[in-house]
Amino acid sequence: MSSSTIDAYLEKLLSQGQGNLNICPDCFRRGTRKYLCTNMVHLTPENVLVCCYLGDKHEVSRKVFRKKIRELKKKGGV
Repeated sequence: MSSSTIDAYLEKLLSQGQGNLNICPDCFRRGTRKYLCTNMVHLTPENVLVCCYLGDKHEVSRKVFRKKIRELKKKGGV
């Protein structure tokens, strides 16, 4: 992925507003998080980049979040 592609993606992500950095622009536009979406998002307060599929960490239970991690590992996304 080229630097300009990454810059354009980050610009799109940031344009969604500070409260929506945990969902990728594609899923944000769709209004729902795509199953196993591996687009990069920003997770706060951890201040880390994660897959969009894991971006709802603070909205789901710990059990659900761990299940999502296992699903991504099985897919090969993590």
